Amino acid sequence: MSNSPPFNHAPLTLRDYQIDIVDQLDELDHPLVPLPTGAGKTVELAQVTRGRSAHARNFTLEEKRRFHIQLLWIAKERSRKPGWAAYTYKDKFAAWPDAKPWALPEPEPPSPALRTWVRSRDIAYAKAMGVSR
Repeated sequence: MSNSPPFNHAPLTLRDYQIDIVDQLDELDHPLVPLPTGAGKTVELAQVTRGRSAHARNFTLEEKRRFHIQLLWIAKERSRKPGWAAYTYKDKFAAWPDAKPWALPEPEPPSPALRTWVRSRDIAYAKAMGVSR
């Protein structure tokens, strides 16, 4: 048995039209791009995903601030303490929010996407605790 790796991980060489598609994918808010048969979708996807994790994304400070103040709205709406919003923020970003507990920002209504995300976290927590409906 040889010690050589089973696959050759040589660098990919993209054609000009594939480079254009990869560049467009980086600029889009969504990953949906129709490509014809034979356009090299697998090669393009490999290039786009190289060096990225499934959840890697850099959020701006403003996005993080809005996320926190929208969590504060949900906490108030559900009669939860502001600490819930801080811990939920920490779960998402692996860091505490910048807001001071004695000077919390004014909450704002959450986006539908945030409500969906919070609901998914509630469901995951309930499943972990063995709660069933």
